[in-house]
Amino acid sequence: MTILHFIFPPLSNEILWLLLLLANFFSILAAYRFFGKTGLYIWIPISTILANIQVLKMVDLFTIGVTLGNITYASSFLVTDILSENYGKASARKAVFIGFFSLSATVIIMNLALMFKPNEVDFIQESLKNIFSLLPRIALASLVAYGISQLHDVWAYNFWKTRLPQMKFLWLRNNA
Repeated sequence: MTILHFIFPPLSNEILWLLLLLANFFSILAAYRFFGKTGLYIWIPISTILANIQVLKMVDLFTIGVTLGNITYASSFLVTDILSENYGKASARKAVFIGFFSLSATVIIMNLALMFKPNEVDFIQESLKNIFSLLPRIALASLVAYGISQLHDVWAYNFWKTRLPQMKFLWLRNNA
């Protein structure tokens, strides 16, 4: 049981999905509000690492079996678009490389941690293995997809920004 089980009654996966969406969105807003550009840079490794852990969990949403992590992963695109819009292409590219570095470092460090022989009273080793021993395979595919998709997103956003700089085309730049 998590602490949220004491706050909320049992909720459907669809309601939890909506809450996860709102939690991601408001976390980005809070990071930006309290820390500015640095807050957006902070969100990138958070979203990248969490998405690669969440993707291990299969759930049913609207009668379809899906993995978690999609909302959290997609939130990184919103952040790079905000960085592109307000701080330029170089800032957005920097965020992409921060995400790439943070996931790579997480995979290496957590796999080294798993190599330690646990103490006799340790009870968490197997749980950590269940999560993080799969991470290298997931992360490799994720890093390739992340790098290609994020760098393309930054390029496409700036491509449309130079051709349609008016604020009324922000929706197109964000979605094209």
